[in-house]
Amino acid sequence: MATTSNPSLQVSVDHGLSVTDAPIKTLRSGEALIHVQATGICGSDVHLWKHGSIGPAVLQANHILGHESAGTVLKVDPQVSHIKVGDRVAIEPLVTCGNCTSCSVGRSNLCDRSTLRGVYGPGDEAHGSLQRYFVHPARLLHVIPPSMSFSQGALLEPLSVSLQAARNANLQLGSPVLVCGAGPIGLLALACARASGAWPLVVTDVEPKRLEFAREFMPGLRTHLVKPGSAPEEEAARLRGIFVQAASRSGDTEDLDVRESTSPTSVLECTGFSSSIITACHAVRKGGTVMIVGTGQPVLDGIPSAHDAEGDYTQVFQGLQRHVARMHQSHRGGAYQSGQARHACLPT
Repeated sequence: MATTSNPSLQVSVDHGLSVTDAPIKTLRSGEALIHVQATGICGSDVHLWKHGSIGPAVLQANHILGHESAGTVLKVDPQVSHIKVGDRVAIEPLVTCGNCTSCSVGRSNLCDRSTLRGVYGPGDEAHGSLQRYFVHPARLLHVIPPSMSFSQGALLEPLSVSLQAARNANLQLGSPVLVCGAGPIGLLALACARASGAWPLVVTDVEPKRLEFAREFMPGLRTHLVKPGSAPEEEAARLRGIFVQAASRSGDTEDLDVRESTSPTSVLECTGFSSSIITACHAVRKGGTVMIVGTGQPVLDGIPSAHDAEGDYTQVFQGLQRHVARMHQSHRGGAYQSGQARHACLPT
């Protein structure tokens, strides 16, 4: 390389942020060196900065952030055959062992020995991709087509999480779906829900500007502004009323049979806040699914009993490797335009 300067964005244990030159790792067997061209800022990056931890992962030393990235291959181990120097690639950040029970049954996102680059892992292995030069296992690099920008390639990682959530929630053609949270993950969850054929779609948020952006992102989308401090049961009742109106504007919004039959079969909860999760549990149809997308809270209080509802309550934190290829096809087919989910672009 012409230069060995490797600026990186690092967070310290005392919540400081700094651009610091980092050493470039030596290539090991099966690895590649990437010139990172785009990296998304995830809520977990902000959480690590503000709180010094995320879930069980606690910062012990300066840490390089970043796990949503794409770039160009500069160097690759000669034993690697599926990528070459010059390839444009999206980076899958979850490094798994490949040998545990979860990995062996195709659930590598549940690997107990995994390292999520930029979030958690042993020592320097946990450093993320918010650096100019990044070394990573080549098996976790996915070639992206010329029609896909690096920014769009960086969004494949959070998009794969949203796709995993949509698949696990078993979204069906014509099924009503509620998405809680109109942030980046919520927008991507909406895109996956729309691509699955789910309709009508309703999204919630506490910020009017986010809901306005969501309506621009997806014409025909119904939105609901959550009142901070309001009771989850009240918010759920308002949401059920929106679904009744979406199904039939002349329907009786107070009729229990009508309200139940038009209620969302699935809720994709993308905020992680307890109040929103409880609202989701009250809003979902009996026998439906509440899917928490992302980190969420370590402990939840106030979840209503489901003894008479027989619903499913589950969570997705990581996507699966096989979803990235599906994302390529979805992008080519116009099923989603991930560039719309990008709020700002900062030069490096």
